[in-house]
Parts: sequence; C-alpha cells; structure tokens
Amino acid sequence: MPESPRQTCALPLALPARRREQVALLLFRRMAIHGLHDAHAALLALDHFGGGFLRALHLTRAFLHALAHRAQGPIRIAPCCAPRMTRHEGLVVSAMIHACPVALLELAGPEGYGDLQAIANALRMELAI
Repeated sequence: MPESPRQTCALPLALPARRREQVALLLFRRMAIHGLHDAHAALLALDHFGGGFLRALHLTRAFLHALAHRAQGPIRIAPCCAPRMTRHEGLVVSAMIHACPVALLELAGPEGYGDLQAIANALRMELAI
C-alpha cells in the first residue's frame, strides 16, 4: 500500500536499515510511550542482547530519563508500529547509536549536552556489541 503524502510529511524519515538501530528505536519508542519499565522493551533487549541485556536496558532508561529532563522542547514520537520515523526519532537514534554531538545539542541544547553525552557514549559502546 503506497504511503500518503500526509504520512510522509508527518514521518519524514525511513526506518533504519540496520538491526541494532531498529532495536534502539523500538526500545526508545516503547519506553517513551509505555514507561521506562515496559515489559516488551525488556523482552526486546533480552532477545537482542542475550544474557547481558540488563546493562543496555539500564543505559537506555538512563538516557531517556536524562533526555526527558534536559530536552529543549517536546519530542515527537511515532507509535511503535509506525513504518517511518519522526525527525526527533532520527536525532535520538543518531544520539543513541553514534553519540552524535549535533543530535545531542539539538535535542538538549548546550545546558543538557554534558549529561546526555556521557550516557550516550556508554550506550553507544553497549549497543555496538
């Protein structure tokens, strides 16, 4: 089924091609929408990371918590089943996977950058496994 122009406008970015980026996006969506202790997010982390899933799960929770407190404004999040991403989700995935300084600055501004950078670096190393 072709996408409507309205859907493409609201969700301008395609889903990430790599599995680890898709997992990071889904972890972000589940925890942001359903809470930091969402059971589906925990099961996704267990499935993707195996026995070492707790570290990735806790770092993702810490990142979301810091992002919620340091965000410059509201962050648009698509539903978990959405076939595309919002611009904000693209920034979050870039920050989580690559610890991208530009994405972190755009999300949190200069005041919140330091807090998010430390967590993003640890999360980047954990998600790279």
